[in-house]
Amino acid sequence: DEAIQSLKDCKSYRTGLYAIMRSLTTGAFVYYGELQTDVFHAVLANGNPLGNNLNSGSLQPELEEFETIWGGNYTTIGSTNFLISKIIPLLEDPAISASDKQEMRRYMGAAMFMRAFCYFDVAEKFCAAYDKDVAPQAFSGLPLVTDYDPTDDNSQYPERNTLSETYELILADLEQALELITAHESPGTTPASMSAYVPSDVVKAMPARVALAIKDYSLAPNMAEAVIDTRRLTLAGI
Repeated sequence: DEAIQSLKDCKSYRTGLYAIMRSLTTGAFVYYGELQTDVFHAVLANGNPLGNNLNSGSLQPELEEFETIWGGNYTTIGSTNFLISKIIPLLEDPAISASDKQEMRRYMGAAMFMRAFCYFDVAEKFCAAYDKDVAPQAFSGLPLVTDYDPTDDNSQYPERNTLSETYELILADLEQALELITAHESPGTTPASMSAYVPSDVVKAMPARVALAIKDYSLAPNMAEAVIDTRRLTLAGI
């Protein structure tokens, strides 16, 4: 309960979150998903250094290939919930300066972006492809946790929400993250294209990917063009 009591504490914890995010975007978190796709074909020369279970079709829920993705993302979600829960009361503390509170809001925005990133990654891998008629059905989405209340009693673990609720949370988190991070960049500052931290352009871009996943083909180009039109980033070649 006393781990985060100041801006310095928030900054240190944020550094840890960025270290975790680096792990979530490399190695097994990338190739385990690729190995499960129809476009991957194991051949004799492969040697099966990775994905032996996937190649043989021995697919069980407890396999490392699945637990790594699920557990790593949900551990990160718990960490973001912890930081958010600690920043909220600090923002009400009259002893903390306005400038420190502004920086805390930036960290909170980054945490909300990371939470959305993790939920989106898990939804893409552990939920059925989005169908507007199926998405409202019970248990079609992910267990959604936005409070920090750890327990080893699995009877207290939440059930899956609907897929509609899952994507609603992801988009809501991204919207709030953009508001908090943009406020830090204002007024008149330009986000660095190679920033070490999450800038507003990254937060603007992600809803375009989410929109494609939920087949919202009006939101997707609007969010993508909002980033492209800044001319701060170069489009990747095809």
